[in-house]
Amino acid sequence: MTYAVAGVIAWVFLWFSVVKVTHLPRWAGWVITILGTLALIGGGTALVLSRSLGATHHRLTLVVASTCLVVLMYFALSLIVVDAVNLVWWLIERHRRVNTRARLAVIRILTVLALIVGLTVTGWGYVKNEHILLDRIELSFPELPGQFDGVTVALLTDLHVGATTRPGFLSDLVDQVNATHPDLIVIAGDLEDGSVDELGSKMKELTKLDSSWPVFVTTGNHEFNSNAQAWIDYFDSIGLTVLDNDGAKLTREGASIEVLGINDVRGTGSLAPDLNLACRRANAGSCSSDDGVFRLLAAHEPVQALMDDDLPARLGVDLQLSGHTHGGQLWPLGLATLIEQPVLQGVHDIGGVTTVTSRGVGGWGPPVRVGADPEIVLITLRASA
Repeated sequence: MTYAVAGVIAWVFLWFSVVKVTHLPRWAGWVITILGTLALIGGGTALVLSRSLGATHHRLTLVVASTCLVVLMYFALSLIVVDAVNLVWWLIERHRRVNTRARLAVIRILTVLALIVGLTVTGWGYVKNEHILLDRIELSFPELPGQFDGVTVALLTDLHVGATTRPGFLSDLVDQVNATHPDLIVIAGDLEDGSVDELGSKMKELTKLDSSWPVFVTTGNHEFNSNAQAWIDYFDSIGLTVLDNDGAKLTREGASIEVLGINDVRGTGSLAPDLNLACRRANAGSCSSDDGVFRLLAAHEPVQALMDDDLPARLGVDLQLSGHTHGGQLWPLGLATLIEQPVLQGVHDIGGVTTVTSRGVGGWGPPVRVGADPEIVLITLRASA
């Protein structure tokens, strides 16, 4: 229903801005209207199908259809500027009681330029989506044992392997991560868009990730779009360590730290996020902020650092690794993401916990990113005095 309402509003706006404002001939108006309608319907359908078609032989069709929505979005944003210019110019004409042909000619040219902007920005975003950046950061913690000083953690989030994922994406990602030689790899949710039957064989590529400790995985909201328990069982069966409200103790030269992981907020029942349970499973007891243990928490959404009145900080979590936001993926849609999340990307103190929020390596829907390049975050941990 939401897609339908948004589609109608977009169609009316495009029709008004492109046909009525420019006074195009009737035949041109019909052509533009039909093409815009097909793009809206096709793009919306592609977005819906990409949620349920994890593996498909129609990747090209879905990519083109969903990408058309991005073109229309940036075309529409550009048209807002054109409409503003037209309105101001029209008001000046009314004030001076003149009616010039120059305004119509200029607005027609600007409308064409707006379409070029939409196509150019979308094309640029498609290219940027294909190149995953490596973002290196260094973080210091007083609770980190000296034996762990210099340990590197590779954070991957939001792979979204599914209907629009290009062939070779996972193998290229694995090669890029392994080239950094990380000590620890954490995949913080939204690994796929589809069922185990559809995508299980593809996801086996993740077993080639190489690190000193096991590869830790936690669930994101998209795992719950299909069958989260099935994915948890499958990842466990192929050798990935799923932190299903669970934890592990890592040791190095006689010292130890704890890695905790909780399910996404979409989880219910036994799959609801439970940090207390993860703590008990990690150390056979309860966690505390004054017990001197360094704790790393994998939680898909940055807002989870604030859950239950800042519970992570009260339980002694020092570092939270998250994703979910995609950094907005398509500017300026990140502004809507900030309605439910405290941050879009980067390192922040959230509820007393140092939180790293990754833009993710994949994306949902159209394979396009504007103003939010995909990234692997490589974190070097430092022990501070």
